[in-house]
Order: sequence, then C-alpha cells, then structure tokens
Amino acid sequence: EMCIRDSLKPGLRARYYAGMGFNVLRAERIDKDLDFDWRNAAPHPKVPRDRFSARWDGYFKAPRTGVYTFFVAANDGVRLFLGDRKLIENWKNMGTSNHYATSEVRLDAGWHRIRIEHFDGMGGARLMLRIGVEGVEHPLDPATHLFHASAAKR
Repeated sequence: EMCIRDSLKPGLRARYYAGMGFNVLRAERIDKDLDFDWRNAAPHPKVPRDRFSARWDGYFKAPRTGVYTFFVAANDGVRLFLGDRKLIENWKNMGTSNHYATSEVRLDAGWHRIRIEHFDGMGGARLMLRIGVEGVEHPLDPATHLFHASAAKR
C-alpha cells in the first residue's frame, strides 16, 4: 500500500477509445480535472467526434472521514465506481439532454480507488465530475484530491 502512495501523481489516468464499448484504444493521457464539454468536437485528435468511450482510473484522497457527495453531468453514458461499489450508472444515449446524478457515501479519510466510464453516441459530448464533503461549501479541488499511480520505478 505504501509503495502505491509513494508513486501517486496528480490527475486520473485517461484512456480514450473509438467505439462506444471501449473497442479500440486510441489515446492515453493524464486528466487533472474531469470538466469536459466537448460539444461536437473530439476529446482528443486521435479519437472520433462521435461513438467514442473513455475510462478514467485512479485514486480519490478523502481529506477526512465524513459524507462525500459525488456529482456527475454526462452526455451520453456514465458510470462511477468507488472501490468495488458502483455509485452511479446511466449507461444510455441521452440525445441532446445531459444526465445529472449524485451519490452520497460515507468514507474514511485516506485513499479510495475511483473509476469513471463514459461513452458518447451522436452529437454533443460532456462529462463533468464534482466531489463535495459535508461542512465544506465548495467542491474539492481535483488537483489535490485525484491521483494516479505513475508507471515510474516500482
């Protein structure tokens, strides 16, 4: 566990695919913040504008024990996993509408595995994640709460 923490770097590991079911891996990068409104553009030069999917993997660092609220806005499909728990799922075409969902969960302070999955069918694409904690007015800053395990020395 400690060796993982030692190699954590800011941002989530992003993988972008052609096809709505993670069909053909086209691009990988680190996304520091999940706040995307691609509209009708492609999320990456190597990824198609429509009929793409993406997966973000990493760790959420809970600054303290308490109730956390995970909020997503997506067009089209979205899933959010924390550890082995699926907190949010709306895996369907939304047309021109955004899907908004929240999930509240009590977490211990420390590291929690997080995974977000997304697909876009046709037209506008959007994916946004916000995380809040009880007693704090503003959402947590992704730069200091979302991390990935770097591939550096083991």
